Amino acid sequence: MADETTEWANRVIDALSSGDLIELDEDTPRDTLLRGISTLLAKHGDRAKNNADVADELAEQLSEVEGVGELFVTTEELQKILKKTDA
Repeated sequence: MADETTEWANRVIDALSSGDLIELDEDTPRDTLLRGISTLLAKHGDRAKNNADVADELAEQLSEVEGVGELFVTTEELQKILKKTDA
């Protein structure tokens, strides 16, 4: 997994957390969370930025990542966050 994808995942988590759009399991190590989210971003992140159907599927998959308790983000919010955090 590329370091830049892990960094992107970290920024996405921070953006979701700062907007109270995600509830994280405090007992799950951050590395575990990053690994799961990085994998999904590598597969779907770029397409999800401009395709609502892909973003919706990504949101559903993000909610199933180990360490994610709840995800409260809309498709549009997720797309904005993906675009904003993809450096």
